[in-house]
Amino acid sequence: MRQPQVLAHGARLVGAVLCALLALQTAAWIGRDLGLAEPSRLWPLWTGGGPSAPDIVTTFRDPLLFCVYVVVGIAALRSTVAASALLTAGIATLAWRLPGVWARGSDGMHHELREQAVLSTFVALALGAALLVTAAAGRRPTVSVYEPRPTRPARGPSVTAFLLLGAAASVVAAWEVHWATRSRDPVAYLDRFTGSDAIRAPLLGAPPGWLAVALVLMAWAAAIGALLHTVYSRPLGMVAAALLAGTGGTALADAMRGGALTDVGSAPTSTQLQYASALFELLAGTVVLLALARRGVPPAIRPTTTPRALAPPPPASRPPGW
Repeated sequence: MRQPQVLAHGARLVGAVLCALLALQTAAWIGRDLGLAEPSRLWPLWTGGGPSAPDIVTTFRDPLLFCVYVVVGIAALRSTVAASALLTAGIATLAWRLPGVWARGSDGMHHELREQAVLSTFVALALGAALLVTAAAGRRPTVSVYEPRPTRPARGPSVTAFLLLGAAASVVAAWEVHWATRSRDPVAYLDRFTGSDAIRAPLLGAPPGWLAVALVLMAWAAAIGALLHTVYSRPLGMVAAALLAGTGGTALADAMRGGALTDVGSAPTSTQLQYASALFELLAGTVVLLALARRGVPPAIRPTTTPRALAPPPPASRPPGW
């Protein structure tokens, strides 16, 4: 049986520092955008329902990533699943920051701002890669059966995460297939992954197709891991659930702001399905997040029993008093 592994003390400190740097970098960009636009104006820009603003570089996923870095940084110092949490934070960083390497941003954006955002993206990618290395190389085997071991999700949260994350990821994948079949130009469809003049995301954002595929892969991996009661399924599932809930919530907020939900009965069938999908993503992500936030259960320790020594057989001729 393979011996359980935990994160070494030095790796915990390194992981916490890396998360703190990523959190500070994300907070700096959010604070910059808040200085340019009030929260009441920035929120519509994040959800896609406001007028274009060339100087806004963040999206609604940046506050989510900031929360992820803060929670993972604390978990790196104290939790038994610190290695899996750092691994999840590194994967989320690479998945959501990589498109910033080739992002063009909006028209009218200053060249200096674009250079700063691209440089920040490279720094975030380096820190994310460092998280992966720390999580992989910083592990050590447990030295005692009494040392806390990495916990796994209980049976109830595991089943909940498997069903809801798998279903929500399938819904997102189905919509991506729908957009692929609807597009008659393969090059135009690839713009959903690489961006173009017609499909532009903020400098710290990502094209919609790229986001959908990344979210589907994370959610499916977490769902399968939850079914198998793996250690990584809790942190990965919580991050995927938060992103699912945020994606669905922002879509519904945009629809409510435009008044589309007041007359949803007369809307086309595809539009109704989009609203229903967004509501399901919001509810599924929230339920899974609450389910996996519960304390995990440690693995069962198999007792090692040694056979008792048998008494020697009596001699052929027993001495007196035997």
